[in-house]
Amino acid sequence: MNYSRVAWPVLAGLLASCASQTTPTVTTPAPAQGGLYTLSFQGIGSGNTTVTAQSASRRLSTQTLADVPEPLGIERTPVATSTFVTTKDGVSTRHIQVTFRVTNTTAQTQSNLVLAPVITADTDGNPANNAQAPTVAGTPFRDVRFFDGSDASSAASQLILTQGKTLQGTQPALNPAQTPYFESLDTSTLTPAPPAGLSATVMKSGWLAAQKLAPGASVDVTFAVDLRNVDVNDSRAQPYSFNLLFTAGQDQTASTVGSSTDAGTIQGSITDWKYGQAKLTGEYGGAAIGMIGTDGAVNLKLPTPDSMQLRALLQDCALDGTFTSPGMKTSSPYLPVYSLQDDYLGEMSEAIPGSDWQVGRLYSDSRAVLKGLASCPNSLPSHSAFDLNLQQGWNVVQWQYNSASDRLEMKSVTPGTPTRLSFTLAEKGVYLTLPDQPPYSSLSLRAGESQSFNAVFRQNGAISGDITLDTDVPGVTIEPSAVTLPSLAVQSKLNAQALTRSITIKAADDMQAYSGPVNIIIRQGGQEVGRYSAYLQVVVPYISAYILDTYNTRYLSQGSTQSIPVSVSSQNSFSGPASITLTGLPAGVTASTETVTLTPGANATVNVQLSSTREADLGTFTARVGGTKVQMMSPGVPVAVTPLQSPVNLDQGSQMITTTQGTWVMGVQGGTRTFVRMLNGAEVQRETISTVNTYSPISFSAAADGRLLVVYNVDANPDPYTVQLESAIVRIGLDGTRSQQQYAPEQVGNFMNLGTFDSAGNFWFLRLVERSAPAELVRLDPAGTFTTVRNDLPNLYGGGTGSLLASTDRKTLSFRLGGQDYFVETATGAVSSIPAVSSFTPEALSNDGVLFGTQGGRVFQVNRSGQQSAVYGTENLYYFNVVGVDLIDSNILWLRGSYSGIARVNMVTGERKDIQFGPSSSVRVVQADLNAGGGITALLEGSAPGMSSLSILK
Repeated sequence: MNYSRVAWPVLAGLLASCASQTTPTVTTPAPAQGGLYTLSFQGIGSGNTTVTAQSASRRLSTQTLADVPEPLGIERTPVATSTFVTTKDGVSTRHIQVTFRVTNTTAQTQSNLVLAPVITADTDGNPANNAQAPTVAGTPFRDVRFFDGSDASSAASQLILTQGKTLQGTQPALNPAQTPYFESLDTSTLTPAPPAGLSATVMKSGWLAAQKLAPGASVDVTFAVDLRNVDVNDSRAQPYSFNLLFTAGQDQTASTVGSSTDAGTIQGSITDWKYGQAKLTGEYGGAAIGMIGTDGAVNLKLPTPDSMQLRALLQDCALDGTFTSPGMKTSSPYLPVYSLQDDYLGEMSEAIPGSDWQVGRLYSDSRAVLKGLASCPNSLPSHSAFDLNLQQGWNVVQWQYNSASDRLEMKSVTPGTPTRLSFTLAEKGVYLTLPDQPPYSSLSLRAGESQSFNAVFRQNGAISGDITLDTDVPGVTIEPSAVTLPSLAVQSKLNAQALTRSITIKAADDMQAYSGPVNIIIRQGGQEVGRYSAYLQVVVPYISAYILDTYNTRYLSQGSTQSIPVSVSSQNSFSGPASITLTGLPAGVTASTETVTLTPGANATVNVQLSSTREADLGTFTARVGGTKVQMMSPGVPVAVTPLQSPVNLDQGSQMITTTQGTWVMGVQGGTRTFVRMLNGAEVQRETISTVNTYSPISFSAAADGRLLVVYNVDANPDPYTVQLESAIVRIGLDGTRSQQQYAPEQVGNFMNLGTFDSAGNFWFLRLVERSAPAELVRLDPAGTFTTVRNDLPNLYGGGTGSLLASTDRKTLSFRLGGQDYFVETATGAVSSIPAVSSFTPEALSNDGVLFGTQGGRVFQVNRSGQQSAVYGTENLYYFNVVGVDLIDSNILWLRGSYSGIARVNMVTGERKDIQFGPSSSVRVVQADLNAGGGITALLEGSAPGMSSLSILK
């Protein structure tokens, strides 16, 4: 609301909108100055209060009075005067109100006539040149005095301007029938002519005398003043008289002051409106039910609600008071504001100026009186207080939420009460639509292709400027990625077209198939201001691929290559070349990339070559199909990288022993034993021993220098029908030279082949001269000399293995007889024993004399004192045999599986690593031996038909 001034002594103006979001527009005042008026109050608190009115313009001039016609006539004596006192919280207030008749004596209609209080001040500090004393600082009151005539300026702050009130019970309430008093008016253009020597400032408040006052017409205006902190028993302590100074103004333009005269019509103006012509619509937009002009003028005729819009106001409510028609149905309009091109701008609302109450229009399908309290459990808030007198049709009501009592308060508004129109701008945002896209349909794209759409951008909250567009689906982009929204504030004429642009949604060429939600996200300054949500399908022409026979593990030994067959077929009309390979490979394993060319609907089989280096990490991984435009349609295939294997040209390799000069492997074929020495994966020596008794075990070892030492039984009788077994020891050098010693049974007994060699080349064995005699521990040196070390050992048939275990350095031997485990120091021939541990079978002897063996699926160790302890990390090692403690890392224990595989256990950390060589049905670990440089060498059979192989593990 802005004030303008006309060339007559009374300045006019009114501001009826107090909306915080708008800024009043100030017009340029005319050169003429307005006049001042004075109300003189006398006898306050005496029971005979009198008030007189007069124009201050004549008598306050320091010049000779001139008879100037007054365009605004205020009668000197009031129409009515009243006072009453109320008390709250021990503080009493005197309410003074006086009504004067005001007449428009001009030839023009006065619009929204306001009477605004004025503050005067001394301009130069010299009271001698002042026509009158100024008002009390900061107030429109002057000449404030007590009953005895003394100055009461100090009490001027207790005088409060207000709207006339009425007494409700014991407390005051604004009287809607009295002249409304407005706060927060824009009076910046009011410049009344001040008395000589003084300045005049118009306060930002005033009484609305009339919305329209025709020439010669009159209106009764009630001025109201509250005097606070009065002493009802002693009126001498309060102001007894004072003068109130005010001026007059009008608003010649459209007003933000609405009218409640016609409850079905909302008229007025919105201050500082800048969004061109706009429409007031129903709740969700659409057809206009009223318009806002380019100047902010509002003219809205509320339509009659249909039956679907009516709701029971008091349904399921408990009522306390007078409710003459509790079942009536009502409807209250929501007043959204849209631009002519359907941009949601915000919301229009009404309020009573100077009041915290909001104004609403309420339609009732019947007359009703609602006075009292309602408790409605299905409503929020659940408690309401009503003071309504409703007519059938539209009504004007005011309401507020009382937080102290947690209830909604609603009461009727007296017809004719001025209201304030305000506009609240909506939160800035963009509402994007694709009008050519059917509702609930999905967007469909092919990878590498795009689709264009007409897009409409609705500018909610009058948003303008640059925005960006992108999506939340990787690979899906929007072009253009930026759009500039025009300013709606500059549109002042009819513009029925919303901002429309063609946008292109594109799926990247390398995008994978996608089916799911997509959001076109709109941002301004990096902040999201809107989004368009849809369902997106990205169709990708691709090759479906699956590995044939994915159920069986593939075994790939170090240093080898294997073909993996892959079946491929064209999908979604894929056509052209594509690359096929395998992914998910560990270090040291590579796959070839094969190119296949397909036509739509075609299929083929591609063999991908999977290769392993000699240093590839051992273990199992899952190989999956990869490549351009390829989708794997089945699980990957497990691939186990197995140790490097060196073939040994031997049938039925059955025993082996490692030396510093290579590994000796023995093969069996009938009565012939073939010994092959392998060094660095190659055969370097082959030796054969014939006429070996097929049914007798054979023992062989190697000297420290790598020479082969073999003990076996031979049939010494040439008669094929007579068997005469003798024991033979053959020593074979690295150059093939050999020597052989042969002994009759009465010299060595029947168990010589269960003995072993020590580090000096002596052969140790147990001998039984007679079946019932004690067993003897015998040493046979390379020269052929027998030495009986012990002759008092338990009989071999009394229980025991008869076979001798040798430590890796062959300096300690062990054997079990008669429930005792014996230990032999080969250098001295010293023999000691400990009681054998029940259910524990010794399988290996460490260099420090500790026995290792399995018991119940776990490895135990027994020291020379007979103490047994479980080896950490060897749980659930069923069907494994101990190979021995690693010769370099004494924390490592090696075990050989009875069927396939090697287990490597860290006895300190418990870490266990299982090493496979192939499927248990085709590859078997025959024997394993410790390597002098650490690790073990395993003898395998079944890795190739009729072939044995060696594998060195670390």
